[in-house]
Amino acid sequence: MDLSTPPLTGNFWGQNGAKVGRHGTSPAGPGTAGAIRCYKTETGYRARVLVRDYDGAVRAVERRGPTKAAAERTLKNALRDRADIQAGGEITADSRVSALAEAWYAGLADLSPVTMQAYRDRLDLQILPGLGRLRSASSASASSTGTSGWSPTFTSPDRVRDVLHNFNTDGFDSLYSRYAGGRPPKFDLKQRAKIKQIALSRPVDHDLPFSVWSLSKLADFLVAEGVVDDISHEGLRALLREEDVSFHAVKTFTASTDPDYDAKTTRVLELYAIADGTAAAGPNDPTVVFCVDEFGPLNLQPHPGKQWAPVAVGKGDPAAPRRRRRRATYTRPHGVRHLMAGLDLARDKLYGHVTRRKGRTRFLAFCRYLRSLYPPGVRIAIVCDNFSPHLSTRSDSRVGAWATTNNVEIAYTPFYGSWLNRIEPQFTALRYVTLDGTDHTTPREQARMIRRYIAWRNGHATDPKLRKVVKRASTIKRAKAA
Repeated sequence: MDLSTPPLTGNFWGQNGAKVGRHGTSPAGPGTAGAIRCYKTETGYRARVLVRDYDGAVRAVERRGPTKAAAERTLKNALRDRADIQAGGEITADSRVSALAEAWYAGLADLSPVTMQAYRDRLDLQILPGLGRLRSASSASASSTGTSGWSPTFTSPDRVRDVLHNFNTDGFDSLYSRYAGGRPPKFDLKQRAKIKQIALSRPVDHDLPFSVWSLSKLADFLVAEGVVDDISHEGLRALLREEDVSFHAVKTFTASTDPDYDAKTTRVLELYAIADGTAAAGPNDPTVVFCVDEFGPLNLQPHPGKQWAPVAVGKGDPAAPRRRRRRATYTRPHGVRHLMAGLDLARDKLYGHVTRRKGRTRFLAFCRYLRSLYPPGVRIAIVCDNFSPHLSTRSDSRVGAWATTNNVEIAYTPFYGSWLNRIEPQFTALRYVTLDGTDHTTPREQARMIRRYIAWRNGHATDPKLRKVVKRASTIKRAKAA
């Protein structure tokens, strides 16, 4: 390319739509440059020229220097570097990084002068001095393969633009490799068991002055003890969750004082296994299992709850509230009621009677009703707690005598172990679905609502939302006991 910047030989449109004057009849070919113009700046001179580039587009190329001659000389050197790719009309593997940088810079538009100057300074002071003379790929590789276009080293023009952008942002730090942590380490069963064992222990057991393990303290201790070489806090949390270990608050609890705790618990769990079909019934074992308990007392009072209501508009109207209100003051002259309920585990059906009292006579009457649901030859079991009306005492042995006569086994849960009774979560669902947000006026109305719920529940025992409420209540009761 002639460095004397030959004149333009035809009309063409410059940057930003500026029309360049005609000096001939034929259009300017690739590599044609206009006249160099120099401008005085605060720090020196700026030399600028319009060039018809390799792709036919007209772009402005400019360089700066402390003097006018230095700016022109730097600009001519830049035009010489661009000449390597002008003849081919495309960017090849032999294209220099300086040409790629100029093509990128020329494509910038709608940027402020300050931003343009910052990019120009980065190119002139950092990128071009160190990388400008480098080619996209080695000449030997390009000639041996006989390929044209972009080398696999850069893969695409977008990759080159990313490199330039990263260099403008981070400088030479962008040239360093960015190493990531890689795939998380895998731990064998022995390591996982040891991690779980230490997590369930207390720091004071290891002579540490901490009351509880945090993820950071536990990870550091595991590394110090040689259990693992390294483990991240998030990886440790995920591992503990997979091992069914979670973070809980310390709560008070009442330990069972039943001397026959193990025997009673084992028998109740055996009956549940028979009802679930996971264990076969023995010669004298029942084939039907009921869980029985009382729910109450049921008072005629406003119960807290939730409801749908219109969205508030303005300050509202106190005379016509948009939400139902609970009575602030009330009396309870109607007494209380009790729900005696039984859950058939095999059929997954709930039965209930609303009574005024829950003494031994009422309990036996309800047990007779449950006995009547199956033929006399079918042995049944009733799981209940240690409430006094459920027991046979020296002064009243009716419960034991009736059970022996009617082919029934009474299985009692341990003291303070009512969470073993599977009917307890059913009461939570009853309260949530039927009683929350209500204010019944008569016991008859309340009892009717409960009976209708029992009928609905037996027809929708597999309802996913209902099962979710029951499962959550069961989990909470077991967690409190644990």
